Amino acid sequence: MKIKLVILFLLLQSCSDIDKNDIIGNWNGDTNYDYFPSYWELKITNDYFFAIDNYGYIDKFEYKFSNNSLNVINGKTDTLLDVKKFNSDSIQVGNRFFNRVTNNVSIEDDFYYPIIGIKTNTTAQFLSSNMSIVHLWKNAESETKIRVGDKYVKLEDLKSLFVVYDSKYDTEVAVFIGQNISLEDLKSIHLVLLSLNIREITYVLDKKYQEGYSIFKDKMFYWNKEIDDYLKEQGQPPFPPLTPRAYSSKNFKKSNGVIISINSPNDIGLLDIINNGDYVVEIDTTLALEEYIFIKQKINELNEQEDLNIVGTIVEVE
Repeated sequence: MKIKLVILFLLLQSCSDIDKNDIIGNWNGDTNYDYFPSYWELKITNDYFFAIDNYGYIDKFEYKFSNNSLNVINGKTDTLLDVKKFNSDSIQVGNRFFNRVTNNVSIEDDFYYPIIGIKTNTTAQFLSSNMSIVHLWKNAESETKIRVGDKYVKLEDLKSLFVVYDSKYDTEVAVFIGQNISLEDLKSIHLVLLSLNIREITYVLDKKYQEGYSIFKDKMFYWNKEIDDYLKEQGQPPFPPLTPRAYSSKNFKKSNGVIISINSPNDIGLLDIINNGDYVVEIDTTLALEEYIFIKQKINELNEQEDLNIVGTIVEVE
């Protein structure tokens, strides 16, 4: 009986009151990913609570700490997390356990970026475990940054990071998109993926703390001539030709296809007068990414109609 009382006393002591200084530092979490949000690394400073999720995205929150509780200030709502301290190197935050580490290489100060914040028709708490994850954003100097895991990469280096299987398998790629990314930036990523014969991409465009990720799956289309020109610049042989009408806009129009040019937001209404047939919607790079997502969602809805086939592509109007 005395032994049990001693053990209970020690447990109570180990989970005793803690102050803010006890939680400041770098922490690695356990590997339980069965709930959202799931954070596997934390960095807690005097002012901010940084948390990296399963896919390498870093949330940054202001917080208040009192009465063994971490009050995470998340936009318009607050989240209260109980904190327990087991010893100087082990804490529990909410229902996750974390151990203190000297440094978190995955939460460098310049790895954080605000997600672009576009809501879509699809919300997911988890992404496919087979996805290759890319982070794309612009920093304070308006430089385009690409990160895979805890490493910055150049655009041309992305090819070597994707495992491309036989054509009967799909290589899945998800891109977390930060603020100020343009359609020119997006097109650059598209052409790299298309050079690997990857024709579908998932964008992660928003994240809500208790809800999930706003995602959009995009089927990429570019004229074969444009892809061939890009492959030539990269020193790659051209792909086997698809249908002749997909080679260029000129060929497409010769085969009774219709081109719709959207050069400004005012042109988006042209999608409302589409009738039966085959269409390519050319979207100018000057449009905002939010407008591009709206157009592609609209195209997906229109394609549910019979006798209608529409694709969208990003173009630079000269």
